[in-house]
Amino acid sequence: MSQPTQDIFELVLARPVMTESWSSGEHPALVHLWWRTANQGDRLVQIYVDDQWFDVTATPTQHETWLLLDRTQPHRIELLAVSADDFDTAFPALLTSWNPRVTSAIDRQIVRHESLPLNTMAHVELNHASDALTPLWPGHVNRSGFGALFGDGGFGTDAATGPGLGRGQLGFGPLGTDGTALHYHRDHLAAGTHTLAFNAIDPLGRSVTSATTTETIDTDALPSPPAQLSFNSDFTIQWENPNA
Repeated sequence: MSQPTQDIFELVLARPVMTESWSSGEHPALVHLWWRTANQGDRLVQIYVDDQWFDVTATPTQHETWLLLDRTQPHRIELLAVSADDFDTAFPALLTSWNPRVTSAIDRQIVRHESLPLNTMAHVELNHASDALTPLWPGHVNRSGFGALFGDGGFGTDAATGPGLGRGQLGFGPLGTDGTALHYHRDHLAAGTHTLAFNAIDPLGRSVTSATTTETIDTDALPSPPAQLSFNSDFTIQWENPNA
């Protein structure tokens, strides 16, 4: 099975879509993405936007797609060729188009620890201001069962006491690999240092853990896009670099 790679991409173009429906002539969100590859074989192409897995091609012969993006904000678009077996697995750590890497977003996974009460709320503060408050176990998220109530309400998925054996290979939560973490993501942050704090609280706002987890994250400013884009007589693209 081939390893994920970016080496096969020879040319990638992201172009705004021109339309008569908008006064500026350019669609405010629609982008046409096209690429040229060498030795792609039967690999598919994953599209990442700002380090987030955005889409994947349906066939190895697909070399273009459409993206809906907020064009008022700068974005990083990267491609990764993967085997058909890995089409639904994200590999953001393998993206190397930007060297050194540019960090413009915060992306964290929060473990839903089974020792916490079922009604626990996850509270996130960004730069000392409340940014997110959500149940640690909303109604659609499984929690380990097969505990003191022996799976009451459904074998291993009742979430009553945990931890225990749920569905899949040894179940949800700490005994298995199919549990889901709580995902926190914020992008388009200003360049600089940001403080992120996580705390587990009850519905009355009282902490249910001994300490708040705090970390600092440095984010970078994205470079400006090329300016004065044009084609010369042999159809070579040339532009000015505003960051030079």
